[in-house]
Amino acid sequence: MNIEGRRPSDCSGERIHPSAWLIAPTISLLVGQAVAVAPWSVPPAASAASLLPLLLIGWSRWRRRVLLLVLSLVALSLGYMRHRDLLFPEFPENHLRAVMSRDDKRVYLEGTLRHEPEKLVNRTRWQVAAERIWHPSGAEEITGEILVTLGTLRRDWRYGDRVRFWVRPLIPQNSGNPGGFDYATYLRRRAIYATGFLDNDQEVELLARHSGAIRVFVEDLRREIRTFIERNLSRETSGLLIALVVGDMGGIAKETRTAFTAAGVNHVLSISGLHVAMLGLVVFVLIRYGAQLSTSLMLRLNLLKSRRFFPFWRCFFIPRWPARWCRPYGRRS
Repeated sequence: MNIEGRRPSDCSGERIHPSAWLIAPTISLLVGQAVAVAPWSVPPAASAASLLPLLLIGWSRWRRRVLLLVLSLVALSLGYMRHRDLLFPEFPENHLRAVMSRDDKRVYLEGTLRHEPEKLVNRTRWQVAAERIWHPSGAEEITGEILVTLGTLRRDWRYGDRVRFWVRPLIPQNSGNPGGFDYATYLRRRAIYATGFLDNDQEVELLARHSGAIRVFVEDLRREIRTFIERNLSRETSGLLIALVVGDMGGIAKETRTAFTAAGVNHVLSISGLHVAMLGLVVFVLIRYGAQLSTSLMLRLNLLKSRRFFPFWRCFFIPRWPARWCRPYGRRS
């Protein structure tokens, strides 16, 4: 068949700019969040209407437009439902927040540490998954999470520990500064709707210690790294290195933190590109040298491209390295 004489395809008008697949769902997501602020609510069953355009997917002429429309409607529904839950949460009867509304006093709470204790300056924070509240007549099964701040720790606490203690749950509050950090919304995004405070862990009862899970192995490894650094380095140096490697900033001295803040480099102590580069180095070493154990992987993988990440890592960690060494391999002058 003559190619020059061929007429354009009828579905040439169906072409959609590639950026539309990003712009349309993003705008829909923002619109859904804006609609969630309204006092009236949309029935949850209405989200199923986003799938109705799939009935037209059989026509090849409209297939791409239908997929883009469905993707945008799904993003609209997700933005609305997620933001609506943050602004107007609804709690079941056995939720900790519902218990707080019935009885505003101290409770004997039992729960499990959801994360490794977060050590900060002069305090430690626990994220506890509440399981039950003990009354003189027995236990009441509950759900929900509470963020507990402890002033002083005298014992070793780990991820997965089942604990029991007296605490007065409080509703998270903001600082009250207009335009300031919305702390309450930040906690709601983490599904935390209650906070509490303990002076110390003296009256905290340890019921059981969880073991055997992969998460426990990871936290044990982080704990061993932290212990190794503390034993082999000075207190000031170990505090900085633990903050960079493990993410635990509780060992940084107040004077050191003040010095970093005054110099404008306090962000170095937080999770940043430095930690991503360290992780990239580990991945590179595993791929580069692990692939050598298999001849088939060496033949299928292009390790020359992977090696180009090494100069970037080297210049990232050693700023004084000669600039000509930062070029990809094979391009040195």
